Amino acid sequence: MPPGSLVFVGDKRSEKVNMEVFDYDEQHLNHNPNASFDNCGEWMNTDGSTWLNIDGVHDVDVMTKVGKQYRLHTLLLEDVMNAGHRAKMEEYDGHLFFTMKMLSLKGETNKIVTEQLSMVLGQNWVISFLEHPGDIFDPIRERLKEGAGRVRQRKCDYLVFLLMDAVVDNYFLVSDHLEGMIEDLEKKIMNDPKDSIINELQSLQKDIIFIRKCVAPLREEVSAIAKSKSDYIDRVTVKYFRDLYDHVVHVLESLDSSRDMLNNLFDMYHNVQGMRMNQIMKLLTLVSSIFIPLTFIAGIYGMNFNPEASPLSMPELNWEYGYLIVWGTMITIVVLMLLYFKKRKWL
Repeated sequence: MPPGSLVFVGDKRSEKVNMEVFDYDEQHLNHNPNASFDNCGEWMNTDGSTWLNIDGVHDVDVMTKVGKQYRLHTLLLEDVMNAGHRAKMEEYDGHLFFTMKMLSLKGETNKIVTEQLSMVLGQNWVISFLEHPGDIFDPIRERLKEGAGRVRQRKCDYLVFLLMDAVVDNYFLVSDHLEGMIEDLEKKIMNDPKDSIINELQSLQKDIIFIRKCVAPLREEVSAIAKSKSDYIDRVTVKYFRDLYDHVVHVLESLDSSRDMLNNLFDMYHNVQGMRMNQIMKLLTLVSSIFIPLTFIAGIYGMNFNPEASPLSMPELNWEYGYLIVWGTMITIVVLMLLYFKKRKWL
């Protein structure tokens, strides 16, 4: 299809798209949790700042309405509806566009779930696009409602920073979760290195690679924001984005450290398996060493020679206590060999 065609790229969804609006300044707040898309453009001309949070990007008609009323480029809307887009920042006529990956832990198993977050920053408004309802921005909503912090005193670029900072803070939770999983696998390898552990290591390795691919482009994006000369980014807010850049670098360093630790676990697993195999081979070798002289003795007395056919035949076959003597000899050999192995610390 030609560039700018609005087609949703992602998991198929059917739920209704919802828009939540916060219109605020330092003294007042107007909150509408279920705003209409038909006249959403009226929020562009308010005296304060406006945050429009849209849950759902799969409805082409809704995206078209928002795009027309806020004069959003079709290429921008195409990126919004592409759930597999990498993090980036682009400057359009009249607004800035940001996109990034939001990571979170879901369910009792703490499954890592990824979702695309797109944001458009205008002169006095911010539009955030999420794939589905439910996000990590409730603390920001509470600060807006209660007037806590600086958010209602600053321009909309500070709100963009808060949204991005919330996403990056969640990266730390995911990174800590991965480190905890690595520590658990290390204990399993040391205590009971089952064959199934290698599958867990490979699965965790895929997760780390995927998460790093989500986070790595964000470093370039935040760096571009901090260096941007755009009128929509206040010079006072730049220092916050610089701090955010440090956080992103820290997350990447943690992921690299986790990847190195995971590679070490692969080596540790193979080493432990090799040590176990060596112990087994050592035990089998000791058992074989013990039975070699016993087999030799049993082999000699198992030969069918007639003791009366020749004076050179085996005289022990006619001994009254020959059977007991052979058993005693065998037991003595075993005991002496065990004592020797223990003295050499082979047992």
